[in-house]
Amino acid sequence: MRLASLAAFAAVAAVSTAAACSDETVVLATIPGTSGDGGTRSSDTRCVSTTDCPEGTFCDKFDCDDVSGVCEPYPTFCGDDEHTVCGCDGVNYYNDCLRRAAGVPHGRLSECSTEAISCGGPSNTPCPGTSICAKLGGYKPCSGSATGTCWVLPLTCPPPTGPDRFDECDPDGAHCVDACAAVRSGKSYKRAEAQHCG
Repeated sequence: MRLASLAAFAAVAAVSTAAACSDETVVLATIPGTSGDGGTRSSDTRCVSTTDCPEGTFCDKFDCDDVSGVCEPYPTFCGDDEHTVCGCDGVNYYNDCLRRAAGVPHGRLSECSTEAISCGGPSNTPCPGTSICAKLGGYKPCSGSATGTCWVLPLTCPPPTGPDRFDECDPDGAHCVDACAAVRSGKSYKRAEAQHCG
């Protein structure tokens, strides 16, 4: 009886070993000191808030719900590449470098949705810090008191790359403006008809 049990155990062990030796990559845990997106963090100093970090660094967290993070240096220069990131503060950052320059923990790699801070509107609610209220609407008629979301943009807008263009709500205002320039103006815009922007 004991030999049968040992034989069964050996068979199970052989199957487990064979499954463990496959070519499939299995991630069991994230090791502190990695960014979680495939990149390597430059520091392994753990933190709960930026006050725990050395001067010139901030407490970066991979997710807004994380209790702790890693101290990361503020970038010295940010380009104008467009890769929108939603910060844990509910502000849209034109790219991740701008988020890090603001010392804001990482939210997600896309535009903010339900967590976005609202601005503008009838009470003209301002955005926090240096962020700008982006009042970009759809194709429907718009008004100057539109509600928007807060954005941090690069120092200069890059040349337009996509087809998206916007017309200022004021009929005498700018037409066929790219999103970055429309946001930077602080005015209300609606989406422009593509055929009018040639």
